[in-house]
Amino acid sequence: MTRILAALTCLALTGCVESPVPLESDGGKLSAPELIGLWKFDIDGDPAIATISQDPSGDFKADVIAYWEPGPKIATRHFHIVLARFDKDRYMSIRDLALSPLYSLARYEVESKDRFRLYGAYSEELVEALEKKRLPGELKPDRHMPTVMLNASSEQLRSFFHEAAVDAFDHEAHLVFERTSSTQLPPPPVPGPPRDEPTTPPRP
Repeated sequence: MTRILAALTCLALTGCVESPVPLESDGGKLSAPELIGLWKFDIDGDPAIATISQDPSGDFKADVIAYWEPGPKIATRHFHIVLARFDKDRYMSIRDLALSPLYSLARYEVESKDRFRLYGAYSEELVEALEKKRLPGELKPDRHMPTVMLNASSEQLRSFFHEAAVDAFDHEAHLVFERTSSTQLPPPPVPGPPRDEPTTPPRP
């Protein structure tokens, strides 16, 4: 079930983008009532349920129930969310309160009152911006998941993502959230063989 944790903290199966500061709009904290509520999602069959809420100070948080490792056993992890909006594009910075001081950057699209999609901030546009020093940071290659470590200020983040918009993000959604009324998780999937090891066909 570590894929759920990796997806929530990196929000990208092709790459991870982390920043010590969140991506924020000018003018303070945003309101997004369409995000508040109970949502179900999964990563390759691993189920999870997120309760998204906004506290009186305006901060958003997500309490995520899943079969976290070890176990798998049901547990809840807590995430801090910072929202941003430039023109019609909406963004989300997410931090695991127990795991890391760094934020993972994402773009989200609301399809309806009962469904929204999350896109990871990893793209050729972003990597090129690092190589050309248009955005402070570095790319750390890895055979499993390359990581972009940003060192930009809040103003630098706003300037870059406002200009790059959707081109700075993967074009395939990594997480799809659907509204639900239940906090009951379905049973965990039965473990199968590792994905890089082919299954052995039965003998005739």
